[in-house]
Amino acid sequence: MRRIGKLTAADHAAGQYDTHERVQVQIAGRWAEGEIMGQQGNMYEIKVPGYHGDFGTDMYSTTPENIRLSTTPVAAPPAQRAAGQAPKPGLTSCGGKFDGRWELSTGTGGLRIVFRAGRATVKEVLSPAVQAECFMGGGQVLLYKTGTSDLWDEPIYINKDGTLQTSDGAIKKMGD
Repeated sequence: MRRIGKLTAADHAAGQYDTHERVQVQIAGRWAEGEIMGQQGNMYEIKVPGYHGDFGTDMYSTTPENIRLSTTPVAAPPAQRAAGQAPKPGLTSCGGKFDGRWELSTGTGGLRIVFRAGRATVKEVLSPAVQAECFMGGGQVLLYKTGTSDLWDEPIYINKDGTLQTSDGAIKKMGD
C-alpha cells in the first residue's frame, strides 16, 4: 500500500521510493548514485551512470533493502556557452572554410554534412539530421551541440588532399 502524495522519511524507511527520486544503490558491496526510473512489484529499476549491466545498459534492478536516499548534493548543471562562442581555447569557427555539401568520396552515400556559416547539418543513413556548430583547430573539425561544450561525435580530421576524414571514411565537397 502506498501513500497518496509526497513520501515521508517513514515511507522511505519502509522501502518506498518515487520515480525520479535520487538514491544510492548498493552494487557488489559499494554504494553508487542513481535515479529511480520505475518499479515492478518489489523490484526497483535504477539508472546508475557509469554502471554497465546486462546488454550494456546503465540500469540496475534491486529490492528496497539495497536502496537508500542520496545524501550527495545535486551538482550544478554545466555552464552553457553562447552560440558561436568557441567551446575551448584555440578553436575557431569554420564558417566559410568548408561551406557546401560534403559526402563520402567513394560515392556510396550514407553520410552527408552540409556546412553553412559555422554550422553543420549532419545526415546519416536511417538517422534524422543533426544540427551542430562547427569549429576547427589542431588539424581537426569538431562539431558541437549548439550552445554546449558537448562534442557531437568524434573529431573529423583534415586530410592533406583537402578531404575530411570521418569514422565512415573520407568525405569531399560535392556541391554548394
